[in-house]
Amino acid sequence: MTVDKQQHFNKILVDSTHFANLRRSIKFRSILWDNYARSKELSELDASIAKKLEKELFDNKNNWEDQQAKIDFKKVIPVLVHILETSTTKPDIIKVVGNLLVELLIRYDETFIFFNENVQYYSKLSTLITKGKISIISANSDDDEVLELIFLYILVSLTVNSNEYENKKNIVDQILSQFLTPDLKNANPSSTKKITIEREYVVIRFLQELSAIKCFRPIVWKYNSQFVQPLFNIILGTLLSESTDDDINNASPLSNSISNILSSRTGTNLPANNINVQLQYYALLTLWLLTFNKTIAKELSSNYTLQFIKLLKLVTITVKEKISRLSIAILLNCCKVPHNTEVVKKLVLLGNALQNLQSLKERKYSDLELNEDLDELKTIVDQSLQELNSFDEYLAELDSKMLCWSPPHVDNQFWNDNIDKFKDDHWKIFKNLIAIVLSTGTDNTTDLKDKSTKLQVALSDITHVIELLPESIVVLDKEGAKLPIMELLNYPDSKVKYEALKTVQALIKVSFK
Repeated sequence: MTVDKQQHFNKILVDSTHFANLRRSIKFRSILWDNYARSKELSELDASIAKKLEKELFDNKNNWEDQQAKIDFKKVIPVLVHILETSTTKPDIIKVVGNLLVELLIRYDETFIFFNENVQYYSKLSTLITKGKISIISANSDDDEVLELIFLYILVSLTVNSNEYENKKNIVDQILSQFLTPDLKNANPSSTKKITIEREYVVIRFLQELSAIKCFRPIVWKYNSQFVQPLFNIILGTLLSESTDDDINNASPLSNSISNILSSRTGTNLPANNINVQLQYYALLTLWLLTFNKTIAKELSSNYTLQFIKLLKLVTITVKEKISRLSIAILLNCCKVPHNTEVVKKLVLLGNALQNLQSLKERKYSDLELNEDLDELKTIVDQSLQELNSFDEYLAELDSKMLCWSPPHVDNQFWNDNIDKFKDDHWKIFKNLIAIVLSTGTDNTTDLKDKSTKLQVALSDITHVIELLPESIVVLDKEGAKLPIMELLNYPDSKVKYEALKTVQALIKVSFK
């Protein structure tokens, strides 16, 4: 078999020492192929070919080129697939055979060429893996991770190096739904095994490789609720602790899923090597690849706005240029999406974008594309700034639930100019204010100082609305907010008590008119 030198095959995970160590533990296990043949568990032909291949691949006396000349790929690969088909209940055999396939994929382009030219073998392997015929996860076995990663590697590697991506969409969906989401087949919620940072790295690389294929991106994004927040946890780290976003506070753990794998990190088990930065880099790379789809870019920046905005803050504090490059690229891809002006405005108002970008432009980055992206992003921000008004600022702040004593809250002219907007869309804005008071009053996760400020500002705004729109009392009553506001008269913080008292006085005053 001759190799087309113009073809390029992506040898994934070759940089993962964790994956290499897992496979090394299999490489030196002794398989008695002759015994399996004598017991008729394998045919003599299959056993002899597997035995010979194992010797050729792991004979350190020969280099790869010498070994390659001795391998008949058209004979070897069908035999390996056949052994997997007929030995699905024999973990020792499928582990070793799976590892032989991985070794072939990592070393020789001819392996990919064979599978691309003989798609029936890809189909057989994908069926064995996704249909559960090969038991790749055994919750009670110490080898469950070895089996899982070996066969996921084979499937992902063959899929991303395929000639026909469109025909592989269903397989990608199965990979994500069965192995990288809460529907992980045969997951054991009671497992006490610790997920390592090395395992996080492998899982992110699988996601990143699938996201690199254009037609796979919508399928990957279909499962965004399972992996985007954990990716942001890795990317932003302690920056997220400053946020009060409900999605972060209310995130629920998922058993043995990608979300559980990626969010299990505690920050205390980080090794001394560079893997933590690499984790951050590939998590960013995954999101960046996804944002080349305009629909995904808009949903990412809209559904994860606070995390999205904090990417800009990350750039201001990181010393890694590759982290800055990807963070700015993600921001730019999302801000360039048509009709995504609200996200740009929030970046300006909540992310201090103008000042931060100006400061970043003064740095001497060696990456030309990063400098160009900064210029383009600043142009977008400048244009958005010209279109902003005080009500845009108010809405951005309200949507973020990060209320503070910004100018609109204390400007009487603002309230006179914009009060009628609080009635629009069935009092939507006013109801949002009420919801903030109701949720914050019972929120035990937010910092007490932030909680107090949020309550003060929301109560002050509600008072303004009551005084200028007396009919708003009906809405307040329907939302069940009167009693909770009165209960805030006993709140420990005196400033909250004061604002609650003003609101109650406004209620009484309007009620007796």
